[in-house]
Amino acid sequence: MTTEADKPTEPRRPWWFTSRGLVVIAIVFVLGVLVAAPLLSLVTHVGWLIVLLALTGWLVVPDLHWVWREHPEVFRRVLRLLTNARTVRVLLYLAVAYAWALVLFN
Repeated sequence: MTTEADKPTEPRRPWWFTSRGLVVIAIVFVLGVLVAAPLLSLVTHVGWLIVLLALTGWLVVPDLHWVWREHPEVFRRVLRLLTNARTVRVLLYLAVAYAWALVLFN
């Protein structure tokens, strides 16, 4: 007979994955960008892109991991869709059209 004490519990999440921690980090990041952006030149756009990609990955990966654990059928459907040649071709066409729009109108 098992009791509540015998059931495995989820380990506590680090403070930076809590809602309050994410708000604090987002505020610090936005303030850092607002203070540092005027000091930086156009050369550092790649650096900011890397920082934004890292921040986005840091925020999104835990949620993707949760979906992968809780709903693996969703991941299977998405992977099947992304390995379809027609879908990949449409995504490439959209990327090329977006690149042309940036070059021509920006």
